[in-house]
Amino acid sequence: HKLLRLSSRTFSFTFTPFQIETNEYKLSPTESLERYKKKILEFNAKGQIDSVFRVFEEMKSIGLSLDTPTYNTLLGSFENLKPEDYSKFEKLKEEMVKDQLPLNSDTYRLIIWYHVTKNDFQQVEQTIEEMKRNNVVPNQSTYNT
Repeated sequence: HKLLRLSSRTFSFTFTPFQIETNEYKLSPTESLERYKKKILEFNAKGQIDSVFRVFEEMKSIGLSLDTPTYNTLLGSFENLKPEDYSKFEKLKEEMVKDQLPLNSDTYRLIIWYHVTKNDFQQVEQTIEEMKRNNVVPNQSTYNT
């Protein structure tokens, strides 16, 4: 994946094709994060999980600070989770924990949904217990999962 490098005496910038195509390099970090989330949702709507994961890797490579809602967007893109995608879902979850981001009720709902798709109901129960330990109150959508 090609990168464009721009340099001056004091600064050196690296831009990805997506950033150039969308003028991403002109945006603030918050605006950039929102644009990437939209891109994730577009790929998700097309069922292109590998593209979603490439966007995630690109976001990390350019140093975007990912927050809980961004990870929830990423985790939610595994709506039609296939067994071959389990490891990608797990990797995202591990990255979120590694980045010490708080898990909210949406995050836990997605994790519960993941365990349900794997028919791992023991993990569902453990996840609900973890929610309680972390003072995250399950809401209606959590129980509807």
